[in-house]
Amino acid sequence: MNLSPAITDAVVLRQIAERTNQVFFIYGLATGRVDYVNPAFEEVWGRSPESVNQNRESFLATIHPEDRAYVLDNYERLRDHSARRSLEFRIVMPDESVKWILVKAYLVMHQQERHSIAGFADDITDQKESEVNLMKFNIKKNGTLDMLSHDLGGPLGMIQNLTAALEERTRPYADEDLNRLTSLITDSCRRSGNLINDLLNQEFLESAEVQMSWERVELVSRVESFLEAYRAFETYGKRVFEVTASSPEVFAVVDAMKLTQIFGNLISNAVKFTRDDGRVTIRLDARGPWVVIAVADDGIGIPSHLQPFLFDRFTKARRPGVRGEQTMGLGMSLIKRVVDLHRGRIRFESEENRGTTFYVEIPAYGPEDIKFA
Repeated sequence: MNLSPAITDAVVLRQIAERTNQVFFIYGLATGRVDYVNPAFEEVWGRSPESVNQNRESFLATIHPEDRAYVLDNYERLRDHSARRSLEFRIVMPDESVKWILVKAYLVMHQQERHSIAGFADDITDQKESEVNLMKFNIKKNGTLDMLSHDLGGPLGMIQNLTAALEERTRPYADEDLNRLTSLITDSCRRSGNLINDLLNQEFLESAEVQMSWERVELVSRVESFLEAYRAFETYGKRVFEVTASSPEVFAVVDAMKLTQIFGNLISNAVKFTRDDGRVTIRLDARGPWVVIAVADDGIGIPSHLQPFLFDRFTKARRPGVRGEQTMGLGMSLIKRVVDLHRGRIRFESEENRGTTFYVEIPAYGPEDIKFA
């Protein structure tokens, strides 16, 4: 039906397409040509709309070399069996600067045939830069929370234990003032420790409940950036942090901020249960439709009797770190929740006094493409 009896739908849609700052395109599957692209293409791509059909290889060359195979793979999926695709990739401008592009493409059917692909493209470069800054802030925030937990929570727990022992030793003296003072110290430490744990619990609970925001992320550089910030904190001592990968770049469609939570919690736990001269290794592997993230340490390991309860929400597997760091007992259950939101899987292997390795498997192309057995 027409939007208005006085004007056809095609006229309305064409005028919108001519005036929007979004790139709008129609690609004919039978002809292998772009049937229509609006003027916004020139602003976003830095090339004339006519150039898209002059030389297919030249147009493909505008896509960043590291993203070209990804874009072609998504095109084939949409052409052959999908109804819609959403993808993020980089393009190279004529001045060799790089832009991030978000494309939402849809299959158009005509007379029960796959006729064309139509969609929109947006310049999301500013958004990507903001996400990088947000990630850096989030890493610093997590580092500060770790310092709060380790450098304050640990000593407070130690003081609480010492004053409790002191109370036992001084009780026979029947010195009410002394007993009252030691009791005040114990209570103050307990309240402060509970306050720290409440703050950490609330932060992790709130950050785990927000809506998923999917984007294509290069994981090797993301982990390297994460560890650079991690190494900056003296509290982590002389531990060695190492990153290895199956290729220089490993991509996955994930919620970037929640993925940072996974990295942060697993690395934080590895640090907590690894001695000052220990080693923490992060391994990234692209395995077909999956990306496997392995976080390994050579620390004290997880006792076998605690392993079945590790992912319980209020787990009995909670225990202090090698320096007496207290735990909030919710971390691993939240990480499992975040992995589940990615329709992924998490497991671990551990041996006492030999170390622990956590394996996180997430779909490389996002949850919409995974079919579970």
